[in-house]
Amino acid sequence: MTRRYSWGALFVAGSLMACGRGSVTSEAEAGSGVAAIPGHDGDPGRQVWTTRPNADTCEEFRASAAPPHSLFETRAECESWVVGRECNPGFCFDGCNGVNCNATGTQATQSLEECIVEVRATIEFQAASPAPVGSPPPALAKAERELERALPAPARKVFVVGHAANDEAATEEGREQLRLQRA
Repeated sequence: MTRRYSWGALFVAGSLMACGRGSVTSEAEAGSGVAAIPGHDGDPGRQVWTTRPNADTCEEFRASAAPPHSLFETRAECESWVVGRECNPGFCFDGCNGVNCNATGTQATQSLEECIVEVRATIEFQAASPAPVGSPPPALAKAERELERALPAPARKVFVVGHAANDEAATEEGREQLRLQRA
């Protein structure tokens, strides 16, 4: 006899920055601005070096078409900036929070929302046993893919819930032990 039980996992996102490197501050603390190239009169046709949003590769742009980040005369200056900056200018979404990095790459802000992402799978267990039916259980592969997608950042927490029916153990302590083993 087999029983069908739900296995659920909750993922809580904490204060983290999954979209780039560096520290995160509140939006009120953030600064912004674009570094101007000294000695230029604002000629929109001039060539400058910078990166695309959320990128680490320096590219050459016409000044009028360049992303609104720090601008540099040479690739070497741009690459030096990329190595030293705290975050990648631009916006990204880590699955829970929006992360913005100012134009100079010196400070990131994050919405710091706490959110819950729920991944559910139904796993069948042998009656009164922590052993699943199937090896691996068929629903586990889909749950693992969803887990990998939901947990890319190291500061996430996982809560796994196991279930046991009243008739699977003689005591509440026995059912609790079975729930823990299944989880």
